[in-house]
Amino acid sequence: VSILSGEGEIGQGASTVFCQIAAEEIGVPIEHVSISRADTDLTTFCLGAFGSRLTYVGGNAVMAAASSLKAMLFEQAAEMLEAAGATDIETFVEDNPPGLTIHEMGTARMGRDPETSVLNGWNQSWDVPNLFITDGGCMASSANQNPSLTYMALTARAVDHAVQLVSDGAL
Repeated sequence: VSILSGEGEIGQGASTVFCQIAAEEIGVPIEHVSISRADTDLTTFCLGAFGSRLTYVGGNAVMAAASSLKAMLFEQAAEMLEAAGATDIETFVEDNPPGLTIHEMGTARMGRDPETSVLNGWNQSWDVPNLFITDGGCMASSANQNPSLTYMALTARAVDHAVQLVSDGAL
């Protein structure tokens, strides 16, 4: 992600703040965000919004641009899925604060019958054979402990099964 900003950087940390805002809004590591400063061939001329006002004005501009970019990326992802044959695609931008929607459970039930479940016993989709869902979606509930190790075990098991299916020519 590249930010083009005409705002002046005079040591107040605006470049870092702008990169942090973009990274958080888009959901990428800050290392994947760069900023190009005060190039009047590419950006507007800065009239002098310095200090905390620069963070407020420029930061809100970066946040709005990053939010718009995120929505466009979701739309392009939907187009790619449609081109690959997926149907009933609905895009949305999750705007919950970080940590609010982690470890959701039960969105893709595992079972023995494709009529009453989404996944088979290997976390493999009944309807899309090359799709394996190894997060909390297969679990109806969890204990009070962090389920990350369980997800890792489910993933290792599913990958082992997928490799076997590929080796057998079934996938």
